[in-house]
Amino acid sequence: GVRGASDAIGSRSALKRAPTPFDVAGTVLFLASEAGSYVSGQTIVIDAGSKADADIAKLTTARR
Repeated sequence: GVRGASDAIGSRSALKRAPTPFDVAGTVLFLASEAGSYVSGQTIVIDAGSKADADIAKLTTARR
């Protein structure tokens, strides 16, 4: 079910927990505010560092 999928995603994240709506809310509030008014055409990844971990693993593997 949904809970199992959420737990599986969380176990692979750098923070070792499933995401919550609050994890995304700060970024959404920033983008909707005046402070985010100059941000345009960007992909903002909110993944607890999982993409960074994957990128580091690729770099480490490529150097071997």
